[in-house]
Amino acid sequence: MPDNENEKWIQLLKGIKFFEEFSSEELKKLLILGKVKKFAMHEYVFREGDTATELYVIIKGKVNVIKKDSHEENRVLSVLEVGDCFGELAFLLDVARQANIMPVVESYIFRINAKLVNALKDGFKGKFYKQLSISLASKLRDFNLTALHSLY
Repeated sequence: MPDNENEKWIQLLKGIKFFEEFSSEELKKLLILGKVKKFAMHEYVFREGDTATELYVIIKGKVNVIKKDSHEENRVLSVLEVGDCFGELAFLLDVARQANIMPVVESYIFRINAKLVNALKDGFKGKFYKQLSISLASKLRDFNLTALHSLY
């Protein structure tokens, strides 16, 4: 990736909560290890059942999380936006993808493989996993609040 392109992505990443704890040098290293990919509207990022261990973070755009219901109809489970992560289960547990992910607008999405993250130095790796834990805890909190509201 050319330096000016790299700098553009570093500046975008710095504005995203997941990456705010990382230095410019660490972000540069993440961009070398991972990849920012452009996805067209309605182009699948991945499909339910796919096997892979990448974690994704939306840099620009918006995606739908889609799953088929009992009648084989696609249902949008949630909409993820800039800064949101997805693919955590496959990244952490090496399991098949649990849903389809499809952009609703042109989107730029960072992805990185679990093996590459696990090969990082401990402090850097710890910082990455801390941010992932915060992201997962936020999702769990939101799910719990939604579940509680549906009870009352």
